[in-house]
Amino acid sequence: MLGEILRQPEVPVRALQIMPDTELKKILVEFNEAKTEYPTDQCIHQLFEEQVKKTPDKLAIVYNNTHVTFAELDSASTKLANFLQRLLK
Repeated sequence: MLGEILRQPEVPVRALQIMPDTELKKILVEFNEAKTEYPTDQCIHQLFEEQVKKTPDKLAIVYNNTHVTFAELDSASTKLANFLQRLLK
């Protein structure tokens, strides 16, 4: 973007292109080309439960310094679901 500002100093910043078309295409198109087929006869929670059974100790979430396995995520989501169900009673 700095290059664009230098080339076109009279153009308002909001009108400048943030990144070259090739990079924009890579981020918006190529990185999002998911070729995975998902079963249509199962809900997302069923697919998640299958993944927990297959890979309980594999990482499901990594955020900053937090690492959560599929088993830990399953346990936390079950606790949350039970808590929410108690609130509805």
